[in-house]
Amino acid sequence: MSATNLPALREVNFRQILDLNVQDPARYTLEAYHANGNCHPEVRAYCVSCEEKGLNTAWDSEDFRLTYISHGAHSSDFLMATGVRGTKEWHDQPVMFVCESPSVAYGLFTTEPVPCRGVHKHPARKWYWVERVDPQEKEYETASFPDSFCKMVYGPFVLCAIQIFRLANAYVTNLVKCSLNNSEGKFRNLGHFREECVRNCAKEILQRELKALWPRVVFAMGAQPAYWLRRLREENLLDWAQVPVYELPHPTGRFKGGHRLVLNFWTITKALHDVGIISLDEERELLSRFLGTEAKQFTRCLSRR
Repeated sequence: MSATNLPALREVNFRQILDLNVQDPARYTLEAYHANGNCHPEVRAYCVSCEEKGLNTAWDSEDFRLTYISHGAHSSDFLMATGVRGTKEWHDQPVMFVCESPSVAYGLFTTEPVPCRGVHKHPARKWYWVERVDPQEKEYETASFPDSFCKMVYGPFVLCAIQIFRLANAYVTNLVKCSLNNSEGKFRNLGHFREECVRNCAKEILQRELKALWPRVVFAMGAQPAYWLRRLREENLLDWAQVPVYELPHPTGRFKGGHRLVLNFWTITKALHDVGIISLDEERELLSRFLGTEAKQFTRCLSRR
């Protein structure tokens, strides 16, 4: 597994998004997180760029403000959490998954707001994306196919994709790192963020993540992230003109069950082949192995390419 881009990603996540009380964020690992009782160390500061520019409320209601602040996660985090070893033969080309924004707490953020330069937000206290906290406390989610591809809960879905497609250098992040919530904890989706807030977060954080990873392909988790990624590129706010964006269905979208399974699997498989990460033979083998009879129509299409 390559770690050439991991130190730069750690710097973005644990010094620029969240400023953790660690000596060297580039060397911060899940092992240190475990040693700290499955919690991040003290958050000394966090990004307040949107607050300083007056972009931290919903465009249609000032009751909804930037509240929970997340960070990204790398393949190495998921694999260390699940104890997966033997990834020497995995694909090392960088791949990025981009979701919308955090929604509600799910036990992943500090219970009380942390002050930072006059701002009071709830930074992640758990390793975002990797750990899901249930009412009984912490348990790592494990990848399960096909459930993870049908239900499309983000963490399990990305873990499942990493394992099925042997992605040693995948990275998942939110387009906007903060959620929009009111005092009751209710949230608003990306359509309620001020456009300048989305642009500012992309310029301040997402651009740095892209430069640290230099992905071969980007998967947008839903129509809203796909729309914004293409728009930001057209506006020259993101410097990655040649990177293709493939849209995956949003969890609450119209595609359900088997339809979601086939669409997710086919889109990822086709994208990885299109950008040269997997071969045609591997594409056929994956479709046949994981989709079975549903893959026959796809393998016939592949033979005519």
